[in-house]
Amino acid sequence: MPSDENLIRAIRRSPFLLTCELETYVIPGIRILRESGVGESSIVRLFLFHPRTLMTSRSQLSQTIERVKKMGVDPRLRQFNVAVQTIGGVSKGTWDSKIDAYKKWGWSNELILKAFTKSPWCMAMSVKKLMANMDYYVNKMGFDPLVITARPVLLAFSLDKRIMPRDAVLCVLLSKGLIESRASVQALALTNEGFQKKFFDPYKEEAPELLQLFQEKLRTC
Repeated sequence: MPSDENLIRAIRRSPFLLTCELETYVIPGIRILRESGVGESSIVRLFLFHPRTLMTSRSQLSQTIERVKKMGVDPRLRQFNVAVQTIGGVSKGTWDSKIDAYKKWGWSNELILKAFTKSPWCMAMSVKKLMANMDYYVNKMGFDPLVITARPVLLAFSLDKRIMPRDAVLCVLLSKGLIESRASVQALALTNEGFQKKFFDPYKEEAPELLQLFQEKLRTC
């Protein structure tokens, strides 16, 4: 059974649990996850944020877990949860439409699977967001579309709140000859603090307008 504290937190996020028989609908799912080698911290996180995943039928949940394992996602890792949620919550038609979308950018089935095992979020997002992010990375920033397969977590970033504001900074630095390319995986993957240290602090004299530009982009996007 979940601890009292976690149960309260889960109910606050998902009030329907108040009318749910945990022993019938939730606990069996937790047992299946444990038997499959999923760590306790991952199970708790799933219960807190996505309890409906635990409430699918035992056979369906077991099949989903086995499918995710066969795809190469380690049940001990955090992304296993996301993979289970994604596989279990997406219809075959929707899944195939996302596969087709990635293939438009030159990704093979093998590369798509590799990206999914690294970052299942890449198959959890909508086709619209997937295409918008890929379009910006490739056609605006100059990324090779196949480079993204090595860091598919980039696709989960917000175009408005992360990618575009940071790219605006990179454009200024590039125009001043302070960096060699806008297509920087590191620039997008860094934390906000890391991005500031790497791309603001060293160029305070050469490009003092960077911070204001970045903040304006965040407000207007």
